[in-house]
Amino acid sequence: MKQKITMKYILKTTALALFLMSATISNAQTLVIDDFDSYGDTAALQTNWNSFGTAASSGAPTLAAGEGVSGSNAAKFSLNWFDGNNANMRRINLTNLDLSSYDFLDISLYVETDVGNVSPTVPTILKVAFQSSDGTIWQTSLSFAQEPNVDSYSLLSFELSESMMQRTNGSGSFSSTITDITNIRLRFENSQESNVGQTAFISSIAASTIPEPSSYALGFGVMMIGTVLLIRRKRS
Repeated sequence: MKQKITMKYILKTTALALFLMSATISNAQTLVIDDFDSYGDTAALQTNWNSFGTAASSGAPTLAAGEGVSGSNAAKFSLNWFDGNNANMRRINLTNLDLSSYDFLDISLYVETDVGNVSPTVPTILKVAFQSSDGTIWQTSLSFAQEPNVDSYSLLSFELSESMMQRTNGSGSFSSTITDITNIRLRFENSQESNVGQTAFISSIAASTIPEPSSYALGFGVMMIGTVLLIRRKRS
């Protein structure tokens, strides 16, 4: 009878731990900035997205229906490195977007080399930037730029913090700028400028948080109690 009670308690403890872990994960917040599924065609997409930069000579991104993750829509953005070394894909029409309570900007994307072009000899890198209503721009520092996957989707997470970014325009602080965002930019860079064209496919852009460490500790602590009780039961 004692063993049955103990086993029942262990099962309840384990279930509680799993519940706490699940609740911790669910407490992580996500804000979808764009998943491109709301656009019916390229014209609709380009009401919110434009481009600039020496390597963006093909213009604004176009809609790639069904070419995102799991058959979702994606934005298709041409990167013409033979024209220059940077191309910025810019999400406009954001009104006082506040990302101060988020930890990361998560971007699902990949790049591919266009048919008839040679592959770049150096990797294409991606930075993210945001601009506030007063014109201040904060952008990922070069040391924290990331390399998109080639030919397959990957999720790149850029930390939204002053230590990972640098001010490239204006005089506003990081804390004031991130609470008043009017546009977000994906800045692709490649130092090679000869006979290279690539295309970037972007499936989604979202801001996310990470749960508090104390929440994980609580869940793991309850699970360890259940494990210890189970070991003691087996030894008795």
